[in-house]
Amino acid sequence: NDSIDDFFKVNLLGITCQSFPEEYLEAVIGYTLTRLIWNGDTVNSDSCKEVYLSENRNISGEYILYHDENPFKVYCFFEEDWLYNTRNFTKIRSRWNDGTQKDISVENLTGYQNKSDLYFGYNNHNSYQGPQSTNADHMSPYLFLGFLPISLAREKNTQGYSAGDRDFTFRNCDANPNSYITFYFNPNRSYPRRVGRSNTFMTGWMDYSSLIDTSLSMGSEFYFDFEMHMGGCGGFMTSYSVSNITVALGLPFGPLTNFEAHEKDIGEIRNTGMIIGLVIGLVLLICVGVVAVIFLKRYQVSALNFITL
Repeated sequence: NDSIDDFFKVNLLGITCQSFPEEYLEAVIGYTLTRLIWNGDTVNSDSCKEVYLSENRNISGEYILYHDENPFKVYCFFEEDWLYNTRNFTKIRSRWNDGTQKDISVENLTGYQNKSDLYFGYNNHNSYQGPQSTNADHMSPYLFLGFLPISLAREKNTQGYSAGDRDFTFRNCDANPNSYITFYFNPNRSYPRRVGRSNTFMTGWMDYSSLIDTSLSMGSEFYFDFEMHMGGCGGFMTSYSVSNITVALGLPFGPLTNFEAHEKDIGEIRNTGMIIGLVIGLVLLICVGVVAVIFLKRYQVSALNFITL
């Protein structure tokens, strides 16, 4: 089961790898990390949660995390003082060609929020209609954001999603159960075999996104190509059908544990916000063994031994 919720229990930001099939670089979100370097300082850390509990917890930004002496880049985005784990919503950041960056909270359509959680998967879409094989075969690995499972989407009724507290709906005309956004690594920068086209329903989450303060902007390497498919008469589009906009997926992460031990650091916790780990676009890190060989041959490696797209 490659559900991110099941596979990665902590759900904090961070990507590393284990001994998985060599055809893909397997990502692990929430894997225990050995140390963190930020602005030249070394701090013992297990996660973005540990970053939050350190002196610099209020500073969102790029960090270098190490696992088994292999460094990789992450972006920790902190809002307010509350850590929790949820599949009720996600945050999607968008990056335009001119460098403008925006974000928005995305949820299931209001009428479905008591029927289905969001689904986060890595190269997997259990119980959900999956991405187009013509694109996935050339642009994988991918992260998968599922809205409605097949059991709910295979109906001729009103479906859609919610973004920025607005519902965006369509009527599924033929019960085709597509209800997802796929975020592609696209390591070879392949052009999608099926491009699609945009419409106002499909781009609602982009159109109502809010500008991000420039101090919180992320590098272009944090952003994915994507594919979005709804229905049955909702629409099909990719990055290349909306002026090459790229996107980053944000995951809520990590219930705060052992609060008493950190009370001095975090003060009074208020249930007023969240901490989001924005997954890199996806940064392809160097692992050990066979996987390292494959990626060393295919990419130019920086001095820090991580690869950005």
